[in-house]
Amino acid sequence: MAEKNKLRINLISEMVEAFLKSDGKLDSIEVKELTTKLINLIESTSPTTGDMSIVEIEALVQKYDSAEIRALKLDIKEILEKDTIKAMKELKNRLRDDCSLFDDITGLIARYNRIDKYLHKGTIKYGDAHIEFTKIDNSVIMMVNEVGKDDLKK
Repeated sequence: MAEKNKLRINLISEMVEAFLKSDGKLDSIEVKELTTKLINLIESTSPTTGDMSIVEIEALVQKYDSAEIRALKLDIKEILEKDTIKAMKELKNRLRDDCSLFDDITGLIARYNRIDKYLHKGTIKYGDAHIEFTKIDNSVIMMVNEVGKDDLKK
């Protein structure tokens, strides 16, 4: 039974990862294949096995796959395409102030502001600033992909 729980957890982790990589598209072939594998595994065992029930597994999947979470991720990514600082502030405004992502985004905003200040003062080259801004954009995307229901303000 414990082995099947490990398999379930691994499949769920793979599903969530595939879902996040697909930018929230549930019709991704990889997501569909992993979902089918998980359904087959769940159907082949009793409703509760070991420490994790089907309800707990579904709750874990739903943490990252709700309409609210998908909409937030899409909104922030669309804002990020046009304005990095605005996207970061919007994400920060949506997060609970006691979650680690809130601290991370606060640090990124401070970093962005320092680089912008150095760029305007001429103490950093444009090419170097561009590299740092790109790193910040990538960090924001990774953070957005990590957002779960528990991280959002009620």
